[in-house]
Amino acid sequence: MRRALTVAEKIGYESLKAEALSGVTAAMAQTCDREGLMRVLAISEKIDVERSKAKVLSAVAEAMGQAGDREGLRQVLEAAEEIEDVRNKADVLGGVAEAMGQAGDREGVLAVARRALEAAEEIEDE
Repeated sequence: MRRALTVAEKIGYESLKAEALSGVTAAMAQTCDREGLMRVLAISEKIDVERSKAKVLSAVAEAMGQAGDREGLRQVLEAAEEIEDVRNKADVLGGVAEAMGQAGDREGVLAVARRALEAAEEIEDE
């Protein structure tokens, strides 16, 4: 998987990079590769296209939820909050809330779900 991650990281076209990283992330989820997931999270920070970044963050959130990694989910949440486009932000926040539920973080679910709802309400205001 490390080699696949290295190859994915070098892809220049960001939507294809996001697809590749999401695929690698799904494989990492099966082996609970926290170190690899954290590397994907770091790579996502360098993606400029918010839709592509949101796709990767959603995949990382899902994988961390499956692994029960609450701290990792908090880091994904921090990255999600940096997304400016409210549609993409609401989507990722919803995924983070769901992943927190999988990880057993009830308080986190409620807080992030509220934040996702706020972001979704901003969409309607546009």
